[in-house]
Amino acid sequence: MKNSLIIKKLYTKLFYNLYLSLFLISFSLNSYSQNSSSDEIELWSSVKYSHQLSKKLSLSVEGQLRINGNGKYFDESYYNQSFYEIETKYKLSKRFDIGLAYRGINKYDDQGNSQGSNAFKRFHSFIKYGENFNRFRVESRLQYQIRNKGKVDLSNPDKTYWRKKMLFSYNFKKWKADPEIGAEFFFKKNLNLKQNYDAYRLSLGTKLNSKGMGDVSIKYIFEKTVNTQSPLSIHILKIGYALD
Repeated sequence: MKNSLIIKKLYTKLFYNLYLSLFLISFSLNSYSQNSSSDEIELWSSVKYSHQLSKKLSLSVEGQLRINGNGKYFDESYYNQSFYEIETKYKLSKRFDIGLAYRGINKYDDQGNSQGSNAFKRFHSFIKYGENFNRFRVESRLQYQIRNKGKVDLSNPDKTYWRKKMLFSYNFKKWKADPEIGAEFFFKKNLNLKQNYDAYRLSLGTKLNSKGMGDVSIKYIFEKTVNTQSPLSIHILKIGYALD
């Protein structure tokens, strides 16, 4: 009982410091965005639950909220999009996984003639490879996705993307907040680098693991569009909670 109270106090202090840090970082990003017309900031928050259906098959459900942070003050941030996602993953071998997912999106558009909330449906499939080198881990994922506005029409999607992601992490001894570095590249329609290379994301983050109480992750993501006359840079702060 005494140990349980100590653990609860430690987690209360951890969450307090985590959210305080998030506020300070968000305030700094917001101040920075006021001085750069080509840069934007976003705040992402997510909750995810995963369940192991069998030795090789798992199911996960995730909800996420994304908010733009380009208002004059922090509390004037406005809604960008929210979505829920259902994903199944199958372990082919020790190193390879494959998966399918459906995402229901509600996205706000403040540009053009048709402004307001729009509903989208997205499907994606992926293959993932992971390898450990002592305490160093490398992961690679190739994902294909299609998106429809309104009704589902897989033969005529309004957006089609290929995404290539690399993730590098290191497991330090007696340290729970292990660092993760990621890079992801977006291609329209097919993997033609010269014609369809559309954007990239770079990320730096960590995840706090705890048995039976879920995992808390925090990540900074830098996203930039390429091969366009008006490239856009987005600074993203993401916090997530996951429970298995």
